[in-house]
Amino acid sequence: MSDHALLSGLLVVDLAQEPGRTGARILGDLGATVVRVDGVVDGAVDPLRAAVWDAGKAVAPADQLDELLAAADVVIETPHA
Repeated sequence: MSDHALLSGLLVVDLAQEPGRTGARILGDLGATVVRVDGVVDGAVDPLRAAVWDAGKAVAPADQLDELLAAADVVIETPHA
C-alpha cells in the first residue's frame, strides 16, 4: 500500500465478527494497517468468508493483544453472544 493512501499510518486492531470485520477490511483497503488477533474471537467462520473478510490483514497471536491495543489508533469489536 502506498504511503500516500488516505489512512496510511493508522493502526486498526480487528477483534470483530461480521459486520465489524468487514468495516476493518474497508479501513485496510483505504490504507490503514489492520491486524486481526488470532484466537480472540470465538465462533466458527466459513473459510471462504474469512478469506474475503480478512484479505489484506496481518494476523497476530493472542499473546500480543495488550501490545497491539496500546499502539492501536482504532479498535473494532462486536458484542459476543
